[in-house]
Amino acid sequence: MYDLHTGLDWRLLTKRLLWTLWVPVSSAFLLDRLLETSPYLLLGTGIFCIPLATIVVLRKALWQLDRVIERVAPLDENRRENGCAGGPDNLPDTDKTIL
Repeated sequence: MYDLHTGLDWRLLTKRLLWTLWVPVSSAFLLDRLLETSPYLLLGTGIFCIPLATIVVLRKALWQLDRVIERVAPLDENRRENGCAGGPDNLPDTDKTIL
């Protein structure tokens, strides 16, 4: 039957974004203000944390998307063993009666 929890887990993605981007950048901003080194810590943290957050969140989102696709449209065992999504000739299955 249809699984109600087939969608993406947005809470998990939000947590990943929060811990890899928002918390470090906010902490660097506060430390810049306290240590009066503005904007050097914030720039360094931004240069490091923005790509890190992008990689972490996108990898987790793609993993979840693969999980959703597997639940919604699973491959049969023959195709899974061959590693292809097509028919025996490795082409997509089509209706052969269409001219």
